[in-house]
Amino acid sequence: LIELVDPEWALNADPASVAAGPVTFSVSNHGSVVHNFRVIRTDLAPDALPLDDSSFQVDEAQVEVVGSLSEFPAGETQQLSVELASDSYVLICNVPTHYQAGMSTAFTVE
Repeated sequence: LIELVDPEWALNADPASVAAGPVTFSVSNHGSVVHNFRVIRTDLAPDALPLDDSSFQVDEAQVEVVGSLSEFPAGETQQLSVELASDSYVLICNVPTHYQAGMSTAFTVE
């Protein structure tokens, strides 16, 4: 179980790496606004994902999203279970402007 705490404008994963196989993320929104959650397989740095300038979001057509949670409100915790292969990933919130505000973190599957 990977605990992700969203203190508002940040994402912190504990642990930040796991073995390949089934992975469950428990994402807690400790902020005051809605957030969502994306697991993206990529070799790019967490702050280097391609942006869609018209929507102020990461352009999901240009990255490989391998798991996601829809928007959920402040104070709520949601879980996402996905099968992850050995690779590098970036975990983000892709609500408009949230990624640019710092809501991303690297995640490694070994």
